[in-house]
Amino acid sequence: MINQMWSVAGGSECSDVSQMFVQPFFNYNWKSGAGIGGNFEWTQYWNANTTVIWFNPNISAVTSLGKQKTQFVIGPRFNVSAPDGAKADLGWRAAIVFLFPK
Repeated sequence: MINQMWSVAGGSECSDVSQMFVQPFFNYNWKSGAGIGGNFEWTQYWNANTTVIWFNPNISAVTSLGKQKTQFVIGPRFNVSAPDGAKADLGWRAAIVFLFPK
């Protein structure tokens, strides 16, 4: 996923915005429903000339909750790049995804 945002209107007290977000991802799933994957989250603030990059590896599993197919995902977040004084040590991410196969 890639997107770019620009400000086009607003009061003079508002800062101009020019920001890009890139999120490449990879994933491998086994027949058992287990999976391994990850993604990068790269945000480029063009006006401030700063970059923030996160790497998010994860493990996942697909199972059924009753008749509902569900995927559970969990993994750490590593702050690879950030401006001085803004870099985080470590984070965590978890997700529950409800699947609706045909």
